[in-house]
Amino acid sequence: MRKRFFIVLIFVVFVSVILSCFNRIFYSHDGLDKPGRTIASKQNSSFYLKQLIEKTYPEVIKADISDWEKVNILRQWTFENIAWASQKKQVKNLIWKKEAPEIFTILKEQNLSNKGGVDCSGYAYALMKLYKLYGYKSYIYHHGDLKGWNDVITLVKIREKGKEIIVAQQPLFDAVYTDKNNRPYDFFSILYDIEKGKMSNVRIIQGKGVEHDSYCVEDDDCNYNISTNKVIQLPDGTIKYKGKFYTEILKKNIDSLLVARLVEYMEDEDTIEGRLLLDRINKILKDNKNE
Repeated sequence: MRKRFFIVLIFVVFVSVILSCFNRIFYSHDGLDKPGRTIASKQNSSFYLKQLIEKTYPEVIKADISDWEKVNILRQWTFENIAWASQKKQVKNLIWKKEAPEIFTILKEQNLSNKGGVDCSGYAYALMKLYKLYGYKSYIYHHGDLKGWNDVITLVKIREKGKEIIVAQQPLFDAVYTDKNNRPYDFFSILYDIEKGKMSNVRIIQGKGVEHDSYCVEDDDCNYNISTNKVIQLPDGTIKYKGKFYTEILKKNIDSLLVARLVEYMEDEDTIEGRLLLDRINKILKDNKNE
């Protein structure tokens, strides 16, 4: 009897240990805020990243949420979880050809260790990969004059009122391009309105647009987007501060959307898909001019 008791006790303890390990791996919510994680750690899994997003925005998993609402939430979460950096503090080379869970882990690690962040292209790329994780087809669109104002945004396909449209998101500014009633507006309609001078038909709506971590170097391009006095001088001369971008500069340069330079598809190795969309954009721009 005593022998059977000890066997049962050992079995119960063994099962408890296994279940405890399982819960730590799959259900812990300690966030992407602890340095020292490896690439194989739990926050690199798709499951864990979705858990983090759903913890902040539980409405993202509601059955009746629209595509429009969901892609805006994902843009806002992206904005809130990436640091911006000027050219000399860029770490975007670390995230190319990686998927969303690894991208957001790397960028959080780089920020926590004061290494730097990314610019508009890094934000757009990370959001494109996050859209892919949630089943949306998306692209990043490089536009504008390289000698003047230029930008990189994320384009994502959604269903709206039974139709498939492409909407334009600017995650660095936590902003989205809409119609004059703040509703989803197809990207090609936006291009048409800008070409025809109907700027009032297009709006740029910013989300929470909160301040977030930013990096620059004194002789680089510091100061132009510092909106607070929360500035830290790091030992290597880097300035770390809480910064914010305002949509006025996007509105001022909205016609830069007409200067198409490059379209990248969410599957890095598939360049044909990106070229096809770029060709379509250029054809529509040409047709708009000829009308």
